[in-house]
Amino acid sequence: METGTSFKIMMVAGEASGDAHAARLAAALRDAAGHKTVIEFFGCAGPQMRNAGVEAVVEADELAIMGVPEIARALPNFFRVFNRLRQAAAERRPDCAILIDF
Repeated sequence: METGTSFKIMMVAGEASGDAHAARLAAALRDAAGHKTVIEFFGCAGPQMRNAGVEAVVEADELAIMGVPEIARALPNFFRVFNRLRQAAAERRPDCAILIDF
């Protein structure tokens, strides 16, 4: 990466294994970028991503559900979350988005 540059990266992970993968990826990207490159991470983040410095527009913890009936009841919440993430992307205009398993 170029020196003295900055990047905005939107990351979305909605469950524990995706949270772990994304946290490691965020740390690896920061390490690869070096100290002269600023990377701003934001998106749907679980606790590991937040600990790795990813700003949570949406906390993945609020999306944890299991079972078909629960999915049906949670659909309105998922649409609200989707709209919050879409609005954040429109306002912040990330250089890229990384979508991890949900």
